[in-house]
This record gives sequence, structure tokens and C-alpha cells, in this order.
Amino acid sequence: MTLPLDRRTLTLIFIVCASFARVVCAGPLLTIYQRITITPEPVGSGARALGQSAFLAVADDATAASWNPAGLINLETPETSFVGVWKTITKDHSPADDSVSNYQDHWSKAQINFMNNAQPTEIANTDKVISVNYHQVYNFRTEFVDWFPIPKTDNVWQKEKGKSDGAICAYSMAGGLSMPSYPEIAIGASFNWYSQSLFNDYTWQRKSTGSLWSVPPPPASPDPMPLFSDTTETFDDIRGHNFTFGLL
Repeated sequence: MTLPLDRRTLTLIFIVCASFARVVCAGPLLTIYQRITITPEPVGSGARALGQSAFLAVADDATAASWNPAGLINLETPETSFVGVWKTITKDHSPADDSVSNYQDHWSKAQINFMNNAQPTEIANTDKVISVNYHQVYNFRTEFVDWFPIPKTDNVWQKEKGKSDGAICAYSMAGGLSMPSYPEIAIGASFNWYSQSLFNDYTWQRKSTGSLWSVPPPPASPDPMPLFSDTTETFDDIRGHNFTFGLL
């Protein structure tokens, strides 16, 4: 079907406008970015979607709420989705500062990444799908072991060992509907409210233990000197929201 020129222009304008979203976040998020050792990656959910190169254009299950909410219109019956993630991460890198030694860290973590319930309905002879969603978009889980030389000392090093945990999750209401005059065209929208995970009472927490060693780091590893320090940092006031628009 070929749309008249004016309608094609309006469609193009809609696609461009749908690319913009308004986000509001509290200041401590920037501080967290400066203290974590891996880069968060906010992406949609679902193994099938991650295995395809163009799921935005063919979204047809309940995980569409996290990719392209217009794709929810493809659901013909109520659907509940649950996505779990199990990660195994190995970190091995050399810092720019030669006075700091970072050794290989390895950890595993199982998490709930996405949950939702989608309900198709018909209102005023128009097909619609409403979805309530929970989506983990930022994961702050890391483990680390770092060594620092103590200035003005002879072969005295500080060892810092610890981990950080927490997540930022989106709680959202999404919906998709088909255009009454052009049922092959679907539009969708999602309002996302960002806060801490359902399973933590904080957004981000970093715990570490520092100790002094009288020789350089391993392979030489004698008993540490009798001086330890425990540190805990916690952020629990991250808030934000945005709107996502989709066209299919």
C-alpha cells in the first residue's frame, strides 16, 4: 500500500520524534559511574531478541515492551514472560597508573532480568495490548582485588578486596494499538520509572576490605600486617523516568 505524500511525511516525522525521550536522574548516578569497573549496558530482554539483528522491526512477543512497545499488538492472547540471566565474568586488565596492580577477577551471578504481563483487548473496535513490566537495565555487580604501593615506605603495599552490587530497574506500563484506518500500522508507548531492584534495599553498594602487606603482591603472599579497614558505600536515592515510543 502506498501512502499519499502528506501521510508519508507525517509518518516520517513520527519516527523522528519517537527517537527522543526525556530522562531525569539524581546526581549520585554520576558518582556511581566513577566507582564501578564495568560499563552498564541498558538493552532489551529475551534470548530470542538478543540473537536477532533486527528485533525492533519484528517484535512479536511480550518482551517487545523492552524493545519496541508497538510490537505488543502482535499478541492475540494474554502472555506472561519471565527472563532470567546467569553471567560468568572474567576481568583482566592493566590500569593506566603503573602504581596500581589489578589482578584477574572472576565471578558468577544469577539474576531476574525481566518480568511482565500483557493483556490484549479491544476498545472502540481497535485492537490494543496493555503490559505491566519489570526490567533490570543496569547491573552494578563486580568483584575486585587491587594493590597500591604505600608512598614513602619500603615494599609496603595496600591490598583492597571487595565487591559492589545493586541494579537500576525500570518499572513500566506499556501499550500498543493498531491504527483504525491502517491496521497494518501499529504504534506503542511506554512510561518507565527507574528505581532500585525489587530484591535490594539500595541502588548501589560497594564493600571493601583493605590490608597492608610487607612485600609486593603475589606470587609472594605472606601473612598481612595487622592493619585492616572495612569500608561500605551505599546509594539508595536514584530516581528517573522516561517515555519510549514505537512504530511497527
